[in-house]
Amino acid sequence: MKNQHSKNSRARNRVPTPLFALGLFGIISLGLFASGIIPRPDASQASDAHHAPTAARIVFGPRDVAGRDAHARLEVASADEHATAGAIPTGQKTLVTVRLSDPRTGAMLAGLNPTIDLALVGAASNSNASDPFESRETMVFAGSSVGVIEEGGHTHNKPGRGLGKAVGANFTAMINLPNPAADAALDREHRYIFITLPQSDQVVIVDALTHRLAHQVRVGARPNHLALEPSGKRVWVANDGAGTLTAIDTATHDTQTVAVGAGHHDIVFADDQPLMFVTNSQANTVSIIHLERAQKIADVPVGNAPHGLDYAARRLYVANEGDGTVTVLSIEGERATPLTVIRAGAGARQVKLDPTGKIGAVSNYRANTLTLFNAQTHALIKTIATGGGPDGIVFFERYVIVRNTLTPDATFAHLDNPDIADNLELSNVPLLASPAPDFHARLFVAGEMVIAPHPVTGQLQRLHLMHGRPMPMDQLKATSGAEFVLSLANTVKEIRPGVYQRVVQFDRAGAYALRVNVAGQAPIEFTLDVASARAEKAARAQLLTPAESYQVGAPAVIRFRVHAPDNALTDGTITVYKFTPGQGIWQKILPAEFAGNAVYQITLEFPDAGEYAATFSSVKLGLLTQDSPRFTVNVVK
Repeated sequence: MKNQHSKNSRARNRVPTPLFALGLFGIISLGLFASGIIPRPDASQASDAHHAPTAARIVFGPRDVAGRDAHARLEVASADEHATAGAIPTGQKTLVTVRLSDPRTGAMLAGLNPTIDLALVGAASNSNASDPFESRETMVFAGSSVGVIEEGGHTHNKPGRGLGKAVGANFTAMINLPNPAADAALDREHRYIFITLPQSDQVVIVDALTHRLAHQVRVGARPNHLALEPSGKRVWVANDGAGTLTAIDTATHDTQTVAVGAGHHDIVFADDQPLMFVTNSQANTVSIIHLERAQKIADVPVGNAPHGLDYAARRLYVANEGDGTVTVLSIEGERATPLTVIRAGAGARQVKLDPTGKIGAVSNYRANTLTLFNAQTHALIKTIATGGGPDGIVFFERYVIVRNTLTPDATFAHLDNPDIADNLELSNVPLLASPAPDFHARLFVAGEMVIAPHPVTGQLQRLHLMHGRPMPMDQLKATSGAEFVLSLANTVKEIRPGVYQRVVQFDRAGAYALRVNVAGQAPIEFTLDVASARAEKAARAQLLTPAESYQVGAPAVIRFRVHAPDNALTDGTITVYKFTPGQGIWQKILPAEFAGNAVYQITLEFPDAGEYAATFSSVKLGLLTQDSPRFTVNVVK
C-alpha cells in the first residue's frame, strides 16, 4: 500500500491488502526533450552498478506430483543463503514456489489463482499451532528508519508471549535509510521495496526477504511519489525538483528519464489502456505518458496548480488546487479532449473516484469541505463540512473518508446517503499547526480497517466499521512519528505464467502437509519436513554490564558484544523497555552503532528508576527480537 495520492483508487480498493491486527499494547514500535524523452544514460552516467538479488538457497525439492488435472513441481528456498540444503528451517523466511503445467501437453497453466493450505501433520500437534501463512509483515516509515513488525502465524501460541507482545516483541527489525523517505512501493512479487529519498535524489531498494539494502539508484531532483505500472515492469518516480519522471526497471534497475513539467507530480494509470497521467503543478498541465513506449504523448492544459488526479471509464479527473476546480478530460486513444469543469471548493487538492467509478470526491483544503459529484453527469451531489485542511481520501465499504491536517480528526460520509456524515477524532494533536504545501495527510485501507498514521504523536489510529459507520477502535504507538505504512500482503502471487509463489515462515519443526487447490480441479498434496534452526542463536549477543549503575536522567550507554562473522553489522538494533502493569510501557528501539571489538551500542536517558529489559536483534544474523535473550538493566536515582 502506498501513498494514497498517487494510486488508482479503484485498483487499490478492488484488492484489499491486509495490514495487521495487534492488541492495544502491540508496539511497533511533443524530438529529444521536445518529445519528452531523455536518452537512457550509459554505464558511466548511471549512479550505481546493477544490483545482485539476494540469494535464495533451495532447501527442499524440486518435488513433482502428477495430478489428474495438473502436474505440480514444488521448491522451497530460504532467504538465508547459508541455509542448509535439504532442511527447511524454522524462524526464517522461505519462498514456496509451485509450477503448474498441463499433464498432457506440458503447457504452463497460467491465471489459475490457486490457494495453498499448510498445516502440521497429526491432530495432536496441530491443536495449538497456527497456520504459517497467517503471518504478514508491515513496514512503518518514520524519518530515516523503517520499522518492521510481524503479526499472525509464528507470533502466536508461544510460551510467555503475552508479556513479550505487550513490550514490543512483534518488532522484528529496523531498516536504516541514508535519509528520510517520502514514499514507497512494492514490486509485483512483493520481493523488493522501492523508496524515494528526496534529500539525496535517490531511490533505495530494500530486499523484503532479508530487510537489507539491495541497491541505490540515482534519479532526478527531489523524488517524491512513485508507483508500480500495471504490467509490473517498471516503477515510475516523480522528480518534483526536476520536472521529470524516472522509470526504474524492476528486474535490472536500469533507468530511463522522461521530461514532463515543472512542479509537484501525482501519478495515476489508466486501467483500460497503456497510459499514465502526471500532474505538473507549476506548469498547469497534465502529461500523458505511453507506457509501452515510455514516451510522453502530450502536455494537456488544465486548471491552476493541478494536484491530485484519478481515472475511470476513459475519463481523467484533475483537481486544481489554485482555482478550486476539477478538470474532466475524455481520453480516447492518445487524444485528450476537455469535457467540463466541476466547481468544487477553494484549495481542491485531491480527487478520487469510488471503486464503481460512479461517484467522485474532492478534498478542498482551504474551504474545509468535501465535494461529492456524479461521475457520469458531473452534477454536484453534496458539499460536506470537514475539519481543517482536508487532504487524503480513501473509500471504505460504502463510505468516503478524508484526513484533515489542521484539526486532529477525519471526516466521513456515506456515498448512498451523504447526509450520514461526521467527524472522527483521531488524536488530541493536529498533524500541522499551520498549512504546509508539501505535507500530505495519508490514510491507508488495510483489509477490514483504515490506518491513520500520526507523525507527531507516533500513533497509528485504526478505524473499523462498527454499528454501520466508521469508528476509531484502538491505537498502536511507534517509537517515532509514523508517516506512512506499507504492507506485504501474504498472498499467492503468479510471478511468471504458471509459476506461483508465497512467503512462509514456519512456527515450529515437524511434518507439514501442503495442499495446492485450484477451483474445479482435484487438489495436489506434498509433505514437507521442517527442522528447528533456532537453538544456535540464543547466545550470539551478550549485554556488557557497566561498573556503575545507570542513573535516571543521565546519558546511559547500552552496550552489547555480538558474536558475528562480519566485523561490523549494519542492521543491528537495540531495544530497551520497561513494562509496568497498570502504568503502561516505556520503550526505545534504536539502531546500534558499531564501537569496535564486536561491540554495538546506543545512548539514551532513563526516565525513572527500576529494572528495564534490553535485547539486541539483527536480521542479517537471523537474530530476531523474539529469538534474542532479554537482559536486565538496573537504573537508580
